[in-house]
Amino acid sequence: MSTVKLLGWECGKGRVVIARLVGETIEVHASLASAPGSRPSITLPSGESIRMKVHRCRAISTGAPPPPDSTLVYFLEGRLIDASRVLRAEIEGVLGLSPQPTQNAETTGEPAAQK
Repeated sequence: MSTVKLLGWECGKGRVVIARLVGETIEVHASLASAPGSRPSITLPSGESIRMKVHRCRAISTGAPPPPDSTLVYFLEGRLIDASRVLRAEIEGVLGLSPQPTQNAETTGEPAAQK
């Protein structure tokens, strides 16, 4: 079983674990609630911060997905705000995902351009 990567939440006021990142959509388990429309920050291992706009916040007791750590009692869904490619790559690293390849002739199946 892998260890849980607890990250800083709201400038050190709480802890968070990123559960999923798909496109701009991000889901997290957090120790503190954050209201819909709010823009909480997450501190990544590098010390850089990212922000998300919260769309939905649920208590784990209301049927949200179970957290990887018992101190995380809220599940939030939202979208990333102004995350650079470098920060998105760091998030993918935290999630254990490999970076997506750049789209080129090898990945699209289109023939390479003739010189």
